[in-house]
Parts: sequence; structure tokens; C-alpha cells
Amino acid sequence: MPQQPAQFPLIDGFKFAAAGAKLHGAWPVRVFPRLRDLLHDDSGTIEYEVRGGTSAHGRPQLALRAWGTLQ
Repeated sequence: MPQQPAQFPLIDGFKFAAAGAKLHGAWPVRVFPRLRDLLHDDSGTIEYEVRGGTSAHGRPQLALRAWGTLQ
């Protein structure tokens, strides 16, 4: 049975940054086909966090952090 595509959240980066918003979540490794093809198996999850804000120069910015244990 074909795998369904992941439902990744969509954000407006400028509005997200201006609001100083934060987003956190996790997805199973199996929803990332290019990553999955490089691994021994597709067990585990990838967690992520996105934080919006402004740079020292007043420009909107997004910071992304992702982590997990891969096999």
C-alpha cells in the first residue's frame, strides 16, 4: 500500500517571525523518503522546533532545530 505524504505544517514566515511564534512537533523517520533511503531502518522520530523573531538588525528570522536518533 502506498505511503501517505506527511502533513507538514505551513506557516507564513514573515508573520511567524513578527509574532515571535514557536512551533514544536515530531514526525516518524519513515515520512522522509530521502533520509530513510540512507538508513539501516526507518524506526524512530525526528523532533523539531521553529522559533520566530528578529535579528540584531531588525530583520525577521526563523531558527530551526531538529534532532533525533537515526539507525
